[in-house]
Amino acid sequence: MYFAQTIRGGRLRSFDSYIPVNYHHQLMMGELHAHAFYEGEDETGKLVGVTVTADHMGWLEIVWVSMAEEYRRAAYEADLLRHRIGIAQRSGKYIGAFWEIHKDEQTDSLRDVLILAGMTVNEEKNNIYELTVGDAKACGAFQREVSGPECLSVGEASDEVLSLIEDEMETDKRPIPKPYETEWEDYLQDISVVCMEDGAPKGLMLFTEEKDYLVLELAYSKSPKVLLGMIVNVLQRAEGVYPDSQKILVPIVGRGVKEIIERLLPDAKRGDIYQARIRFEEPDIPPVMKMIYEHMTVTDGI
Repeated sequence: MYFAQTIRGGRLRSFDSYIPVNYHHQLMMGELHAHAFYEGEDETGKLVGVTVTADHMGWLEIVWVSMAEEYRRAAYEADLLRHRIGIAQRSGKYIGAFWEIHKDEQTDSLRDVLILAGMTVNEEKNNIYELTVGDAKACGAFQREVSGPECLSVGEASDEVLSLIEDEMETDKRPIPKPYETEWEDYLQDISVVCMEDGAPKGLMLFTEEKDYLVLELAYSKSPKVLLGMIVNVLQRAEGVYPDSQKILVPIVGRGVKEIIERLLPDAKRGDIYQARIRFEEPDIPPVMKMIYEHMTVTDGI
């Protein structure tokens, strides 16, 4: 039996060794949710592990799981995952649960944990292109000339221009993954750009810096021509600011971005991921894996 306790803002520091600091802001803003699980009926029991989750279009997204040292075995982790997924299922709020994990030697062993937890696991390509400034140079992206749209960096754009592009996105009927209120100072001022056409802002690309990467957070445009112009302009700006080794992450935030990146930057790579998923109307665990799971839990004395 587990006792679940929500980890709220004031207690985050107590779980520094379990929750990466890069999740703290989203947890404070309520975009992510963290729970500590204790053995027994209240928080006086031993801490088993911590989960970080998000609500994603009717699904429970598992973002992070960290186990206490004495519980770092496959059977324990699978049992905690099954428990967390069970809470979501019983709530009636979700279609199912999923977890996408970067595939490498460290996460290979996690595949069995996910299957034991009742999830179907597939190997897929992720939705993020990775390249370096040097890669863009090598394929001639900096030399390409795009006629038409003029691009201003966010740092040099006036407050009026920034306000107008926000209005443009607000009135666009398409779904746009933008923050409720744009905090312009949170983005890189030199390579984040606003695209102008006929004297009015018609496109926007926003970048942040996360660890070793420049990360595209938002790409908005009214046309493929504007989008292409912004991508070329951003790459040209990056050449003057960052070394060839600088890494860039470009999430696929729309079909147009995918097609332009593949045409303009053929050397950009997509990483491999494990995509684990369970729909709540499906059986929660294959019979063979259930037998293995029951054997492991008996062996481990859960």
